[in-house]
Amino acid sequence: MNQQDKDRLRKLAEVMPCEHMDDWDAQFAGPAILSLLAENEELARKAARYDWLRYGDNDAKVLKRYISEPDETDDPTMYLPRETHLDDAIDAAMQPKGE
Repeated sequence: MNQQDKDRLRKLAEVMPCEHMDDWDAQFAGPAILSLLAENEELARKAARYDWLRYGDNDAKVLKRYISEPDETDDPTMYLPRETHLDDAIDAAMQPKGE
């Protein structure tokens, strides 16, 4: 366990003291707790993206345009990227201007 992880667990123990957990318990529970914290952070990021897309007038900021070939007469088609491409587009659009 690296120092950053130890510091995170120490801060968590300050807010949620457990009288029955000794160092041996912390050694085995620590990695599970860190894994849950990381999962929680990832879920919070996903929720923020979802809220940004759902509740703001933001869809136009991440829509992409498929440019038709010269022999196609249709107008360009708009589409929403998928998976990590959408995540990356939303993350970029959520950044404050100037960063």
